[in-house]
Amino acid sequence: MFSGLESVTGVSWVFWSSLFAAGLMALTGLAVKSRIAATNGGVVPDEGLSLRNAVEIVTEMLAGLAETNMGPNWRRYFPLICTLFFFILISNLIGLVPGIDGATSSANTTWAWAIISFLMHQYVGIKEHGWGYVNHFLGPSLYDL
Repeated sequence: MFSGLESVTGVSWVFWSSLFAAGLMALTGLAVKSRIAATNGGVVPDEGLSLRNAVEIVTEMLAGLAETNMGPNWRRYFPLICTLFFFILISNLIGLVPGIDGATSSANTTWAWAIISFLMHQYVGIKEHGWGYVNHFLGPSLYDL
C-alpha cells in the first residue's frame, strides 16, 4: 500500500507509514477526547474489556514504571515516554498487516527515535543533576581519590 503511494508521489514509504501511524494516534486521541466530553464525562469505566480499558491499563503500567525509575519528577517527562511507546506499538501492529510495512521497519525511523531518546536522556540528566552528571561518564578522576 505505502510502496504504491511512494511510486505515485515520489515520497518515501517510511514517511507515509509514519504519517499513517500518527494519524491513527490522532484519531484515537480525538475519539477518547469526545468520549470524555460525553454526558457522563467518561468517569465511569466501561464494563468488560474495551479499547479504553486496555489503553488505561497500559498507560497505568507505563506510569508506574516511570514513577519507579524516574522518581518524583516522572510526570514532567511522561508524555514523551508514552508517545514513544504508543508510536512503536502502533507501528509494529501496522507491520503485522500483510502488504503494509510499519514505520519501525526502516532504520531511519529507529535511528531518529534513538537520537531523540538519547538527547532527551542527556538533557534531563544535566537538568536534574547539573553538569556534574557528565562527570560520571568520564571514569575515575582525581576528584574520586
